Amino acid sequence: MSTESEHDTPSDWLNLQLLRDLLRLRFGAEIASAVLRTLDERDRAQRLHDGLLERAMAIGLDLQAVHAGRAFSQVYPISAVRDSTLFRSVCASVGVKPEDLDGVERLRIDTVFAQQWNALGNGRGVVDDLALARVVMKSVLFVQPGVGHRAD
Repeated sequence: MSTESEHDTPSDWLNLQLLRDLLRLRFGAEIASAVLRTLDERDRAQRLHDGLLERAMAIGLDLQAVHAGRAFSQVYPISAVRDSTLFRSVCASVGVKPEDLDGVERLRIDTVFAQQWNALGNGRGVVDDLALARVVMKSVLFVQPGVGHRAD
């Protein structure tokens, strides 16, 4: 009788490591860790098979969608993609014509805004200070290469 449990064999550890690596490559470390926490001990002990991979990927995709939704909600009140009133107001104040911005430029603007907003730290994530959000958006519009045509 062996003292090794069923899932302590080197091949099982390798399977778990492969799953971990696959998830990290596809979703990044944060989501990969969350997926592995979600899979119960019995699932993680199993050999890699299609059902387990499908379940892990489905959990990863769900978590990725949640993260994307959270990122979008952070910029919601001042979104170039959504063409929010606050975004249009900032554009007018710096001489950018919003109608000249294409979808790619707008997505780039929202992405850079979210990065700069999050870089401010202090637990910020949700845009709760609209005056500060205007300042950040102005800085994004000033430094973004190829952002629309500035009004004359």
